Amino acid sequence: MPNIFQYSDYRKYLADWLKEKKAGAHRFPYHRLAQRCGFTSKSYIHYLLNGKRNLSPASAEALARGLGLSRNESAYFRNLAAFNQARNHGQQELNYQRLKKVKPFTAEASQAWRLRQDQHELYSHWHNLAVWSLIDLYPRLGYKEFCQMLWPRVAKPRVRQAVRLLEKLGLITLRPEGGYKVCHKTLSTGPEVQSLAVHNFHLEAMGLAARALRELPPEKRNVTGLTLGISDKSFTAIKEKTQAFQQDILDLAVKDKEADKVYQLNMQLFPLSGVYKRKPRKKKTH
Repeated sequence: MPNIFQYSDYRKYLADWLKEKKAGAHRFPYHRLAQRCGFTSKSYIHYLLNGKRNLSPASAEALARGLGLSRNESAYFRNLAAFNQARNHGQQELNYQRLKKVKPFTAEASQAWRLRQDQHELYSHWHNLAVWSLIDLYPRLGYKEFCQMLWPRVAKPRVRQAVRLLEKLGLITLRPEGGYKVCHKTLSTGPEVQSLAVHNFHLEAMGLAARALRELPPEKRNVTGLTLGISDKSFTAIKEKTQAFQQDILDLAVKDKEADKVYQLNMQLFPLSGVYKRKPRKKKTH
């Protein structure tokens, strides 16, 4: 059976668990698992897999028992469900910290869990990616030089930790002649990422943008904004255009043979108002 500690999506784990069960000697339909868990609706598991239903804490506990999970596995499953279903960044962060406290038993599961934690660490701090870009520009430089070049300044131990993390994730490797080289020129999470780590990165990046506006002269930054009145259709079109524009910028950066500095480009589009809903007129009574 699949190991719950190797999953970051409880629905994917549930789908794989059912797939393994169905591959056995006896057919194992959705409604049988629902009955096993004490769910009144026979279609509950089906709706759960399709994302049409969410698990409450009590339902997550019942499902963990129905899946035959151990005490430690059940704790992980409950917190994973809460993490996947979190409605905002604060809830997601809280449940992620709870997930981290549940330790897997097997070496294979521990390795997968540590990899996810390392990936989370990579995106959770802006300087990790900045150091990665600096290594690409200046492969022979060391921690001291990177500390001096980064803005805002970052302490030497954190730069050293960033290099070790990048090496562990296979993003950089040691060169025979000394220093490091970058294994991949670009690193993208896609246009619409729900990862907690990437959310943390965007929050840090927006904080850096505010600091740049306060501390850097105009010739060293470019901060602009538009306040627009648009429809949902135009919003979707603008999102598509910004994603295409980002790809153009990325292509330009990859082809730049004279690159000597690291920049952060932020683009945000978010609502400043809701939709006005006209109240129906009351009928006059005579």
